[in-house]
Amino acid sequence: MGSAIESWSKHPFPDFYIIGSAKTGTTTLAQHLAQHPNVCFSRAKEPDILRRELTDEQVTRSFDKMFAAFQPGQLRGEGSTAYTGWANWRRESTESFVKPPEDPATAAETMMKEIGDTARRLAKYSPKARIIYMFRHPVDRIYSQVHYNTRHAAKPVDFEATLEVEPRYVQVSHYADILRLYLDCFPREQFLFTTLDEVIKDLPGLLNRVQDFLGVPRDPSILEIKVFTNEGKHHQLRRALSSRLRTIPGYQWLRRMTPKSVREGAFDVLKGSALAKVTKADPMKPETRQRLLAHFERPNQELRELTGIDISKWSK
Repeated sequence: MGSAIESWSKHPFPDFYIIGSAKTGTTTLAQHLAQHPNVCFSRAKEPDILRRELTDEQVTRSFDKMFAAFQPGQLRGEGSTAYTGWANWRRESTESFVKPPEDPATAAETMMKEIGDTARRLAKYSPKARIIYMFRHPVDRIYSQVHYNTRHAAKPVDFEATLEVEPRYVQVSHYADILRLYLDCFPREQFLFTTLDEVIKDLPGLLNRVQDFLGVPRDPSILEIKVFTNEGKHHQLRRALSSRLRTIPGYQWLRRMTPKSVREGAFDVLKGSALAKVTKADPMKPETRQRLLAHFERPNQELRELTGIDISKWSK
């Protein structure tokens, strides 16, 4: 481990953050960087610590726990997508709809205020932090997040109806608006901008760029790990089963009374059933896609002007 590497942030706060809206590739990048000997990645990839109003003591204690494995010569990093989105979306939806926010009319505005507060907290605790900011085609990102948030529904979710009741899905893809909140708190040179397209098409090049940005030696071994999606297939099946079985009266009592070996056997039987199936949202209607593409035309241009990233494929 290179002892010349020095943290920029006061112990135990992060030296770098991987941020960007959900479903932009932050997990893949985090998994690779976490293998670097000069990186100590947070115990939970998305601790969301600075998304909440906590005392200095609580923040310090929380990060100290997240970086319990930290060693001299390492940089501390974390990857909370809630820092550029919203933290209270329904993670375990088993219904064929998305639960609307308490006040849909002000949900997007409230979310933007919360993101601005979060950006200021990052600047307070890690003023010299490096920020890796990830983006994705805004319309594709919206559909992917709707699917992910409702993947345990009993039947396909109506995509168009979801957007009507939950305006934050669209607002989270207004990248330029959110980025400005961070540029108000950090100088431009502390950012590295990238996209999911770069992760897919040139991961080795991106990892080299990120390592140079962080000032750590290029380590080719971090390319060799096998990267999984946010949840492995086995774990995803288990979550889908658990979400649906919890709706059965008496399930929780039966689970407590059943030996683990029996529960595992039941899982093996049920994992091939319809109960374990991950549900995909209904396909997006062509007219909806065209409407959203038109909606994001100006916001995308603003993002290009702010970052210089190639968004040429975001027009279709």
